[in-house]
Amino acid sequence: MTQNRFALALLGAALLFLGSFLPILRVPIVGELNYFANGKGDGVLMIGLALLSVSFAARRRFDLLLCTGLAAGALLGYTLVLLNSRIREMRAAMDSGSENLFSGFAEALAGSVQIQWGWAVLALGACVLTAVGYAALREGGQGSETPAQGAGARVSSSRTGVIALAS
Repeated sequence: MTQNRFALALLGAALLFLGSFLPILRVPIVGELNYFANGKGDGVLMIGLALLSVSFAARRRFDLLLCTGLAAGALLGYTLVLLNSRIREMRAAMDSGSENLFSGFAEALAGSVQIQWGWAVLALGACVLTAVGYAALREGGQGSETPAQGAGARVSSSRTGVIALAS
């Protein structure tokens, strides 16, 4: 079970990492934009969450993946709400503006802004990490085997914590 969680955790982290470089928005004349935006966008935070998830998975702390998965989902949600708000503001500004030569052209450009497939990859990565973290948390934290058990120590758990006693 631990190997499956490890593989799923790496898959989720890889999806977050790679999704940061995939197109998330298509804007006429400008082209396709990604989440990373040459180090200026929120993709930097997403890559940080992906690397943190790999670190948690390597230490078999699968329960902490719930935090990175939820943080990635929250960051995606925030960005989508902000993007939608900016598009609405842009359209409202064009509607209230005076009739000039380029108003029809600007309105056509604003109407053709499209969300691209990179969002789906990022959302899938966040969902995978959240699911692995939630499953680990429901089964009692880190997973079926702790590093202390692999070293030959006895572990007894209680409600107040985990106490490892050398055998």
